[in-house]
Amino acid sequence: MVDEESEYRHVTLPRAIAQYIPQNRLMPEDEWRSYGVIQSEGWEHYMIHGEKN
Repeated sequence: MVDEESEYRHVTLPRAIAQYIPQNRLMPEDEWRSYGVIQSEGWEHYMIHGEKN
């Protein structure tokens, strides 16, 4: 998704990894990369989504 200022990407993690992701805060780039998320440099974690039923 893109707006006038930014481009957004949604990342879906396997449950085996998602269970370790903090749910009470956003992560800096080095931390989300440590969980195996691969994006080009400069992306920011901007939102936390709950599990879909």
